[in-house]
Amino acid sequence: MGERLLLQRAELRNPSQTACRLSRAQVTSSMLCDQMTVNGGLRLAGAVIGGAITLQQATLANAAGRAVDAANLQAQELIVKPAVMIDGEVDLRNAAIGMLRDDRATWPARLRLDGLTYQSLEPLLTAGQRLRWLARDPDGYQPQPYEQLAAHYSALGQPAQGRDVLYARERIQRQGKGPAARAWSALQDVTVGYGYRPRRALAWFGLLLAIGSVVFSVAPPSTLQAGAAPHFNGIIYTLDLMLPVVNLGQRYAFNPGGAEQWLSYFLIAAGWTLATTVAAGAARVLQRG
Repeated sequence: MGERLLLQRAELRNPSQTACRLSRAQVTSSMLCDQMTVNGGLRLAGAVIGGAITLQQATLANAAGRAVDAANLQAQELIVKPAVMIDGEVDLRNAAIGMLRDDRATWPARLRLDGLTYQSLEPLLTAGQRLRWLARDPDGYQPQPYEQLAAHYSALGQPAQGRDVLYARERIQRQGKGPAARAWSALQDVTVGYGYRPRRALAWFGLLLAIGSVVFSVAPPSTLQAGAAPHFNGIIYTLDLMLPVVNLGQRYAFNPGGAEQWLSYFLIAAGWTLATTVAAGAARVLQRG
């Protein structure tokens, strides 16, 4: 079709079947479907639209199947702002859209987004709101939509929103892992937020440093070699326990006993755990960045 395709205020009815089939159609300009009523399926799979597809104030219903099948669609702009919530599934898998405009109040209950790419989304919603958009996929978790959404926020200069998306992705991925991998994943979540929440590691480190400093200052450990040990400092001693590899001259000069000895073991283990999880999180972020 060398010009626009006008379907404004059209009424197309074929309940539970295909009401409008435009699969693999090629339209040079726009496809205007404002205020259109479709009772049945609207099929746009593989269509190539040179301009925009507008579905503003439209009524789309095919409760038994796909209300809109737009898999592999190519369009410069897609506006999905129906009059009421779409009744039925919307399939946008592997579609390539320049600008996607939607209305979260009318998102369908089932929305397939795996492989969908877009250059821009409107309105500009928070990551938390868009994550609820991704969660409507009946196939469950798919990695690509999360990567696409995170890249979208990064392109807008909102890296924090992008990190929120990738952090949510890691938490969802954890659910499908085995017990050991799930436990390690949970530890990375609590300590560093998979590298997307680095302040958590700093908070844990500060808390443990404060606890160790107070305990060892109140109950200093005995020296291993009298007269040869440096002046004891509770803060430096705790740091020496918690920092892997680094030697501040305190750890091997003093020998705590009783409950303090167990605390020292815990601080050493905590230091290695924090260092390992920080390294793993940083590697993950750098790899995906």
